[in-house]
Amino acid sequence: MSNLSSPAPPSAVSAPSPESSPPRRPSSTPPGSQSERASVASTSQTEPPEHCDDFIHCRASGGPPGNTLCDVSWAFLCPGLHPFRPTPPSKYGIIHPHPGEVWVCAHCMDHDTAACLPGHFTNKLEPITTLADANYQSGFRNQLCHRCIRDEVELYWLRQGTPVPPIKPGGDTKQCVAQWPIAPNSLQDLCICNGLGITQFQFRCHACRDEGFRVNSWARYKLAEDILTSRDKKVITGHIRCHKNGGTGRHLRKGIPDGPVTDRIANAGLRRRCPCGEKPKAQSTPEYITFCLGCSGVRIDPANLPPHLQYDNVMAGIEKRKGMRLSTQRLRKVEMRRTNGTRKAKRSHLFRVNIESAWIPSRYRGGGGRRGDHWVGGF
Repeated sequence: MSNLSSPAPPSAVSAPSPESSPPRRPSSTPPGSQSERASVASTSQTEPPEHCDDFIHCRASGGPPGNTLCDVSWAFLCPGLHPFRPTPPSKYGIIHPHPGEVWVCAHCMDHDTAACLPGHFTNKLEPITTLADANYQSGFRNQLCHRCIRDEVELYWLRQGTPVPPIKPGGDTKQCVAQWPIAPNSLQDLCICNGLGITQFQFRCHACRDEGFRVNSWARYKLAEDILTSRDKKVITGHIRCHKNGGTGRHLRKGIPDGPVTDRIANAGLRRRCPCGEKPKAQSTPEYITFCLGCSGVRIDPANLPPHLQYDNVMAGIEKRKGMRLSTQRLRKVEMRRTNGTRKAKRSHLFRVNIESAWIPSRYRGGGGRRGDHWVGGF
Protein backbone atom coordinates (compact mmCIF):
# COMPACT_ATOMS: atom_id res chain seq x y z
CA MET A 1 0.00 0.00 0.00
CA SER A 2 2.96 2.32 0.41
CA ASN A 3 3.12 2.72 -3.37
CA LEU A 4 -0.24 4.46 -3.32
CA SER A 5 1.24 7.44 -1.57
CA SER A 6 4.68 7.36 -3.11
CA PRO A 7 4.55 8.15 -6.83
CA ALA A 8 7.93 8.78 -8.37
CA PRO A 9 8.87 12.49 -8.41
CA PRO A 10 8.81 14.12 -11.85
CA SER A 11 12.59 14.34 -11.99
CA ALA A 12 13.09 10.66 -11.18
CA VAL A 13 11.13 8.76 -13.83
CA SER A 14 11.06 10.72 -17.04
CA ALA A 15 10.70 10.02 -20.72
CA PRO A 16 13.93 8.66 -22.16
CA SER A 17 15.81 11.05 -24.40
CA PRO A 18 17.06 9.98 -27.82
CA GLU A 19 20.49 9.66 -26.19
CA SER A 20 19.36 7.28 -23.43
CA SER A 21 17.10 5.18 -25.65
CA PRO A 22 18.26 5.81 -29.21
CA PRO A 23 15.81 5.60 -32.09
CA ARG A 24 16.74 3.63 -35.13
CA ARG A 25 17.56 6.86 -36.94
CA PRO A 26 18.62 9.26 -34.17
CA SER A 27 19.72 12.86 -34.63
CA SER A 28 19.98 16.09 -32.69
CA THR A 29 16.66 17.31 -34.14
CA PRO A 30 13.37 16.79 -32.29
CA PRO A 31 11.99 13.23 -32.50
CA GLY A 32 9.57 12.78 -35.36
CA SER A 33 10.73 15.72 -37.47
CA GLN A 34 11.35 15.24 -41.17
CA SER A 35 15.10 15.75 -40.82
CA GLU A 36 15.25 13.30 -37.91
CA ARG A 37 13.41 10.67 -39.92
CA ALA A 38 15.75 11.23 -42.87
CA SER A 39 18.89 10.61 -40.81
CA VAL A 40 20.64 7.34 -41.61
CA ALA A 41 23.08 7.20 -38.71
CA SER A 42 22.43 4.67 -35.97
CA THR A 43 24.00 4.40 -32.53
CA SER A 44 22.11 1.27 -31.61
CA GLN A 45 23.76 -2.10 -32.13
CA THR A 46 20.39 -3.69 -32.71
CA GLU A 47 17.96 -2.89 -35.50
CA PRO A 48 14.21 -3.05 -34.80
CA PRO A 49 12.22 -5.83 -36.45
CA GLU A 50 9.73 -5.25 -39.24
CA HIS A 51 7.08 -4.85 -36.56
CA CYS A 52 7.79 -3.60 -33.05
CA ASP A 53 7.29 -5.89 -30.05
CA ASP A 54 3.98 -4.24 -29.12
CA PHE A 55 2.43 -4.70 -32.55
CA ILE A 56 0.26 -7.74 -31.81
CA HIS A 57 -1.22 -5.90 -28.81
CA CYS A 58 -1.35 -2.32 -30.17
CA ARG A 59 -1.78 -3.01 -33.91
CA ALA A 60 -0.09 0.31 -34.81
CA SER A 61 -3.34 1.98 -33.81
CA GLY A 62 -1.73 5.42 -33.51
CA GLY A 63 -0.98 5.57 -37.22
CA PRO A 64 -3.08 6.97 -40.08
CA PRO A 65 -6.63 5.58 -40.53
CA GLY A 66 -6.50 2.11 -42.04
CA ASN A 67 -2.81 1.72 -41.31
CA THR A 68 -1.71 -1.75 -40.21
CA LEU A 69 2.08 -1.26 -40.23
CA CYS A 70 4.50 -0.16 -37.54
CA ASP A 71 6.56 2.98 -38.06
CA VAL A 72 9.94 1.30 -37.71
CA SER A 73 11.68 4.40 -39.10
CA TRP A 74 11.07 5.87 -35.62
CA ALA A 75 11.42 3.05 -33.11
CA PHE A 76 12.78 3.12 -29.58
CA LEU A 77 14.18 0.52 -27.25
CA CYS A 78 12.10 0.64 -24.06
CA PRO A 79 14.47 1.50 -21.16
CA GLY A 80 12.05 0.13 -18.56
CA LEU A 81 11.32 1.83 -15.24
CA HIS A 82 14.44 0.77 -13.32
CA PRO A 83 15.92 1.94 -10.96
CA PHE A 84 12.90 3.90 -9.75
CA ARG A 85 10.39 1.07 -10.08
CA PRO A 86 10.55 -2.61 -11.08
CA THR A 87 10.06 -2.98 -14.81
CA PRO A 88 7.11 -5.23 -15.70
CA PRO A 89 7.45 -7.80 -18.50
CA SER A 90 6.19 -6.61 -21.87
CA LYS A 91 2.66 -7.49 -22.95
CA TYR A 92 4.11 -10.74 -24.31
CA GLY A 93 6.30 -11.65 -21.37
CA ILE A 94 9.66 -10.27 -22.49
CA ILE A 95 11.89 -9.45 -19.53
CA HIS A 96 13.52 -6.14 -20.39
CA PRO A 97 15.59 -4.07 -20.75
CA HIS A 98 17.89 -6.96 -19.78
CA PRO A 99 18.33 -9.69 -20.83
CA GLY A 100 15.69 -9.05 -23.49
CA GLU A 101 14.92 -6.02 -25.66
CA VAL A 102 11.53 -4.50 -26.37
CA TRP A 103 11.12 -2.21 -29.38
CA VAL A 104 8.20 0.19 -29.55
CA CYS A 105 7.35 2.27 -32.62
CA ALA A 106 5.73 5.68 -33.00
CA HIS A 107 2.35 4.24 -34.03
CA CYS A 108 2.15 1.74 -31.18
CA MET A 109 3.27 4.33 -28.62
CA ASP A 110 0.02 6.20 -29.30
CA HIS A 111 -2.08 3.19 -28.31
CA ASP A 112 -3.24 4.28 -24.88
CA THR A 113 -5.86 1.76 -23.74
CA ALA A 114 -4.75 0.68 -20.28
CA ALA A 115 -5.45 -2.69 -18.72
CA CYS A 116 -5.61 -1.02 -15.29
CA LEU A 117 -8.67 1.06 -16.20
CA PRO A 118 -12.31 -0.04 -16.04
CA GLY A 119 -13.72 -1.12 -19.37
CA HIS A 120 -15.82 1.99 -19.98
CA PHE A 121 -12.70 4.16 -20.45
CA THR A 122 -10.99 3.90 -23.82
CA ASN A 123 -7.76 5.74 -22.94
CA LYS A 124 -5.86 7.12 -19.97
CA LEU A 125 -6.61 10.77 -20.65
CA GLU A 126 -10.39 10.26 -20.65
CA PRO A 127 -10.91 9.62 -16.90
CA ILE A 128 -8.48 12.42 -15.98
CA THR A 129 -10.65 15.00 -17.73
CA THR A 130 -14.05 13.48 -16.83
CA LEU A 131 -16.29 14.94 -14.12
CA ALA A 132 -17.31 12.12 -11.77
CA ASP A 133 -20.99 11.28 -11.45
CA ALA A 134 -22.85 8.97 -9.06
CA ASN A 135 -21.23 5.87 -10.56
CA TYR A 136 -18.15 4.27 -9.03
CA GLN A 137 -14.86 5.18 -10.75
CA SER A 138 -16.59 7.42 -13.25
CA GLY A 139 -13.93 10.15 -13.44
CA PHE A 140 -11.11 11.93 -11.63
CA ARG A 141 -12.79 15.35 -11.32
CA ASN A 142 -14.73 15.76 -8.06
CA GLN A 143 -16.77 18.47 -6.34
CA LEU A 144 -15.56 20.51 -3.35
CA CYS A 145 -17.49 21.86 -0.38
CA HIS A 146 -18.33 25.57 -0.22
CA ARG A 147 -15.60 26.33 2.31
CA CYS A 148 -12.87 24.69 0.23
CA ILE A 149 -14.21 26.45 -2.85
CA ARG A 150 -13.92 29.80 -1.13
CA ASP A 151 -10.36 29.05 0.00
CA GLU A 152 -9.26 27.87 -3.45
CA VAL A 153 -10.85 30.82 -5.26
CA GLU A 154 -9.07 33.21 -2.89
CA LEU A 155 -5.76 31.55 -3.75
CA TYR A 156 -6.65 31.63 -7.44
CA TRP A 157 -7.17 35.41 -7.42
CA LEU A 158 -3.79 35.81 -5.73
CA ARG A 159 -2.18 33.40 -8.20
CA GLN A 160 -3.69 34.54 -11.51
CA GLY A 161 -1.53 36.83 -13.63
CA THR A 162 1.69 35.56 -12.00
CA PRO A 163 4.47 33.42 -13.51
CA VAL A 164 5.02 29.83 -12.45
CA PRO A 165 7.06 29.91 -9.22
CA PRO A 166 10.67 28.72 -9.46
CA ILE A 167 11.06 24.95 -9.54
CA LYS A 168 12.81 23.52 -6.51
CA PRO A 169 16.19 21.79 -6.99
CA GLY A 170 15.45 18.19 -7.94
CA GLY A 171 12.06 19.13 -9.36
CA ASP A 172 8.56 19.48 -7.99
CA THR A 173 5.07 18.99 -9.33
CA LYS A 174 4.60 22.56 -10.62
CA GLN A 175 6.65 21.63 -13.69
CA CYS A 176 3.91 19.15 -14.71
CA VAL A 177 0.76 21.28 -14.28
CA ALA A 178 -1.69 21.39 -17.17
CA GLN A 179 -2.06 25.20 -16.96
CA TRP A 180 -0.80 27.76 -14.47
CA PRO A 181 -2.92 30.96 -14.69
CA ILE A 182 -0.09 33.11 -16.04
CA ALA A 183 -2.38 35.55 -17.84
CA PRO A 184 -4.87 37.62 -15.79
CA ASN A 185 -8.31 35.99 -15.53
CA SER A 186 -7.07 32.88 -17.33
CA LEU A 187 -8.04 29.27 -16.83
CA GLN A 188 -6.27 27.42 -14.02
CA ASP A 189 -5.72 23.67 -14.18
CA LEU A 190 -3.19 22.41 -11.62
CA CYS A 191 -3.72 18.75 -12.52
CA ILE A 192 -0.49 16.83 -13.17
CA CYS A 193 -1.97 13.41 -14.02
CA ASN A 194 -1.32 13.84 -17.73
CA GLY A 195 2.28 15.01 -17.32
CA LEU A 196 3.22 12.73 -14.43
CA GLY A 197 1.19 9.65 -15.35
CA ILE A 198 1.07 9.66 -19.16
CA THR A 199 3.43 12.01 -21.02
CA GLN A 200 6.63 11.11 -19.20
CA PHE A 201 6.20 7.44 -20.10
CA GLN A 202 5.31 7.98 -23.78
CA PHE A 203 8.58 6.52 -25.15
CA ARG A 204 8.18 3.25 -23.26
CA CYS A 205 6.43 0.02 -24.16
CA HIS A 206 2.75 -0.46 -23.43
CA ALA A 207 3.32 -2.46 -20.24
CA CYS A 208 5.61 0.23 -18.80
CA ARG A 209 3.17 2.99 -19.80
CA ASP A 210 0.37 1.17 -17.99
CA GLU A 211 2.48 0.61 -14.88
CA GLY A 212 3.66 4.22 -14.77
CA PHE A 213 0.09 5.49 -15.02
CA ARG A 214 -1.17 3.00 -12.45
CA VAL A 215 1.43 4.02 -9.87
CA ASN A 216 1.59 7.77 -10.49
CA SER A 217 -2.12 8.49 -11.03
CA TRP A 218 -4.57 5.60 -10.90
CA ALA A 219 -3.59 4.11 -7.51
CA ARG A 220 -3.91 7.42 -5.69
CA TYR A 221 -7.20 8.11 -7.46
CA LYS A 222 -8.63 4.71 -6.58
CA LEU A 223 -7.70 5.11 -2.91
CA ALA A 224 -9.36 8.55 -2.82
CA GLU A 225 -12.43 7.16 -4.58
CA ASP A 226 -12.77 4.35 -2.03
CA ILE A 227 -12.20 6.58 1.01
CA LEU A 228 -14.45 9.47 -0.02
CA THR A 229 -17.22 7.14 -1.14
CA SER A 230 -17.81 5.11 2.00
CA ARG A 231 -15.55 6.13 4.90
CA ASP A 232 -16.43 8.49 7.72
CA LYS A 233 -14.98 11.93 8.40
CA LYS A 234 -12.43 10.65 10.91
CA VAL A 235 -10.80 8.57 8.17
CA ILE A 236 -11.06 11.33 5.57
CA THR A 237 -9.37 13.84 7.90
CA GLY A 238 -6.64 11.35 8.81
CA HIS A 239 -7.40 11.01 12.50
CA ILE A 240 -7.90 7.26 12.20
CA ARG A 241 -6.90 4.67 9.61
CA CYS A 242 -9.16 2.12 8.00
CA HIS A 243 -8.33 -1.22 6.41
CA LYS A 244 -7.83 0.51 3.04
CA ASN A 245 -4.92 2.69 4.13
CA GLY A 246 -2.96 0.97 6.83
CA GLY A 247 -5.50 0.55 9.62
CA THR A 248 -7.45 -2.45 10.82
CA GLY A 249 -11.03 -1.20 11.26
CA ARG A 250 -13.50 -0.46 8.49
CA HIS A 251 -14.86 2.87 9.84
CA LEU A 252 -17.79 3.19 7.49
CA ARG A 253 -19.53 6.49 7.02
CA LYS A 254 -22.49 6.68 9.34
CA GLY A 255 -25.70 5.63 7.64
CA ILE A 256 -23.98 4.30 4.52
CA PRO A 257 -23.41 0.56 4.05
CA ASP A 258 -20.12 -0.96 2.93
CA GLY A 259 -21.03 -1.15 -0.73
CA PRO A 260 -23.18 1.01 -3.01
CA VAL A 261 -24.10 4.35 -1.47
CA THR A 262 -27.71 5.18 -0.74
CA ASP A 263 -30.07 6.09 -3.53
CA ARG A 264 -30.45 9.56 -2.07
CA ILE A 265 -26.75 10.33 -2.53
CA ALA A 266 -26.52 8.54 -5.86
CA ASN A 267 -29.51 10.39 -7.29
CA ALA A 268 -28.09 13.73 -6.18
CA GLY A 269 -24.78 12.92 -7.90
CA LEU A 270 -22.88 13.38 -4.62
CA ARG A 271 -21.30 9.98 -4.27
CA ARG A 272 -18.00 11.34 -2.88
CA ARG A 273 -17.34 13.66 0.02
CA CYS A 274 -15.15 16.74 -0.32
CA PRO A 275 -11.50 15.89 0.51
CA CYS A 276 -11.96 17.75 3.80
CA GLY A 277 -14.81 15.40 4.77
CA GLU A 278 -17.71 17.82 4.32
CA LYS A 279 -20.64 17.53 1.94
CA PRO A 280 -19.71 18.85 -1.54
CA LYS A 281 -21.67 21.36 -3.53
CA ALA A 282 -24.06 20.14 -6.20
CA GLN A 283 -22.81 19.97 -9.77
CA SER A 284 -23.02 23.19 -11.77
CA THR A 285 -23.66 23.79 -15.45
CA PRO A 286 -21.23 24.95 -16.66
CA GLU A 287 -18.81 23.75 -13.97
CA TYR A 288 -16.49 26.39 -12.55
CA ILE A 289 -14.30 24.45 -10.08
CA THR A 290 -13.27 20.80 -9.66
CA PHE A 291 -10.70 18.84 -7.67
CA CYS A 292 -8.63 16.00 -9.16
CA LEU A 293 -8.73 12.88 -7.00
CA GLY A 294 -5.59 11.57 -8.71
CA CYS A 295 -3.24 14.49 -7.94
CA SER A 296 -5.19 17.06 -5.86
CA GLY A 297 -4.95 19.69 -8.61
CA VAL A 298 -7.75 22.28 -8.67
CA ARG A 299 -9.24 23.47 -11.95
CA ILE A 300 -10.97 26.87 -12.00
CA ASP A 301 -12.65 28.51 -14.98
CA PRO A 302 -13.03 32.21 -14.02
CA ALA A 303 -15.48 32.80 -16.86
CA ASN A 304 -18.02 30.57 -15.08
CA LEU A 305 -17.51 31.75 -11.49
CA PRO A 306 -20.76 32.93 -9.87
CA PRO A 307 -20.96 36.59 -8.79
CA HIS A 308 -20.12 35.95 -5.13
CA LEU A 309 -16.79 34.37 -6.19
CA GLN A 310 -15.71 37.13 -8.53
CA TYR A 311 -12.61 39.12 -7.66
CA ASP A 312 -14.25 42.16 -6.07
CA ASN A 313 -16.45 40.10 -3.77
CA VAL A 314 -13.84 37.54 -2.73
CA MET A 315 -10.86 39.82 -2.31
CA ALA A 316 -12.58 42.95 -1.03
CA GLY A 317 -9.96 45.24 0.40
CA ILE A 318 -7.07 43.70 -1.52
CA GLU A 319 -6.76 46.72 -3.80
CA LYS A 320 -5.24 49.83 -2.36
CA ARG A 321 -6.16 53.30 -3.44
CA LYS A 322 -3.27 53.49 -5.86
CA GLY A 323 -2.31 50.68 -8.20
CA MET A 324 -3.13 46.97 -7.89
CA ARG A 325 -0.65 46.01 -5.20
CA LEU A 326 -1.58 43.12 -2.93
CA SER A 327 -2.43 43.99 0.63
CA THR A 328 0.29 42.38 2.75
CA GLN A 329 -2.06 42.06 5.68
CA ARG A 330 -4.77 40.44 3.53
CA LEU A 331 -2.26 38.04 1.93
CA ARG A 332 -0.94 37.04 5.34
CA LYS A 333 -4.48 36.41 6.60
CA VAL A 334 -5.34 34.20 3.63
CA GLU A 335 -2.17 32.12 3.89
CA MET A 336 -1.99 31.83 7.69
CA ARG A 337 -4.75 29.23 7.60
CA ARG A 338 -3.41 25.68 7.53
CA THR A 339 -4.74 22.60 5.76
CA ASN A 340 -7.49 20.67 7.55
CA GLY A 341 -5.69 17.30 7.78
CA THR A 342 -3.26 15.97 10.35
CA ARG A 343 -0.23 17.62 8.74
CA LYS A 344 -1.67 21.14 9.16
CA ALA A 345 0.55 22.18 6.27
CA LYS A 346 1.11 25.74 5.10
CA ARG A 347 -1.09 27.16 2.36
CA SER A 348 0.11 29.54 -0.34
CA HIS A 349 -0.86 30.78 -3.79
CA LEU A 350 2.68 29.73 -4.77
CA PHE A 351 1.87 26.08 -3.98
CA ARG A 352 0.14 23.72 -6.38
CA VAL A 353 -1.78 21.83 -3.67
CA ASN A 354 -3.51 23.44 -0.68
CA ILE A 355 -6.16 20.81 0.11
CA GLU A 356 -4.75 17.92 2.13
CA SER A 357 -5.57 14.32 1.24
CA ALA A 358 -5.19 13.31 4.87
CA TRP A 359 -6.08 9.65 4.28
CA ILE A 360 -2.74 9.04 2.54
CA PRO A 361 -0.92 6.54 4.79
CA SER A 362 2.68 7.71 4.47
CA ARG A 363 4.84 10.52 3.18
CA TYR A 364 7.09 9.98 0.16
CA ARG A 365 10.14 11.98 1.26
CA GLY A 366 9.52 12.27 4.98
CA GLY A 367 11.23 9.14 6.23
CA GLY A 368 10.45 7.44 9.50
CA GLY A 369 6.96 6.45 8.43
CA ARG A 370 5.63 9.99 8.79
CA ARG A 371 1.96 10.09 7.90
CA GLY A 372 0.37 12.66 5.67
CA ASP A 373 -0.08 13.92 2.14
CA HIS A 374 3.36 14.66 0.70
CA TRP A 375 2.05 17.07 -1.96
CA VAL A 376 0.84 19.79 0.42
CA GLY A 377 3.24 22.34 1.83
CA GLY A 378 4.91 23.28 -1.44
CA PHE A 379 6.07 20.06 -3.15
